[in-house]
Amino acid sequence: MKILVKNADIYLETSVIKSGSIIISGNKIESVVKKYDGQDEDLYSVIDAGGGIVVPGYMDSHCHGGNGFDCNDGTVEDVIGMSEFYLTRGVTSYYPSTSADPLEKIEKAFQCIRKVKEEESAGGIEILGLHMEGPFINPMYKGCQAEKYILGMTDENFRIVERNSDIIKRITIAPEIGSNMQKI
Repeated sequence: MKILVKNADIYLETSVIKSGSIIISGNKIESVVKKYDGQDEDLYSVIDAGGGIVVPGYMDSHCHGGNGFDCNDGTVEDVIGMSEFYLTRGVTSYYPSTSADPLEKIEKAFQCIRKVKEEESAGGIEILGLHMEGPFINPMYKGCQAEKYILGMTDENFRIVERNSDIIKRITIAPEIGSNMQKI
């Protein structure tokens, strides 16, 4: 059955439809209606938004965790828990972000993120890939990253990127450090 969301202020790219309606089929928006005439309303599962705001889903390009779940913990449960939490906050797609840690721990996190992404078990949110933040950063600008795990991008350290290039879609790197830029 299709869903009709009515009586909503719908935010579009360049305008707002006041008291509009949205018809949803499956998990896709089928149409946006400025004025719904009530025709065939019995064909829909109806949600009255009561004048609430409807906006497109948000995309988060940098998130290490949420609701007690941490990307670096390296468990499928953490990735699923993060995903479910972000979905309840209007985020519909995101890049889980790892931080500086021992390379083995980071790689374990990569494996879990990959598994959840491939199995589409993130509860309806789309994992766009992952953001590798660290360990190839500048210790002077580390923020909350653990300095003892910050590394230069040597041939040996770069292998983690090579092995996981299928899932790494964003990487934070300090171009001013050593030979970091020679590898990218």
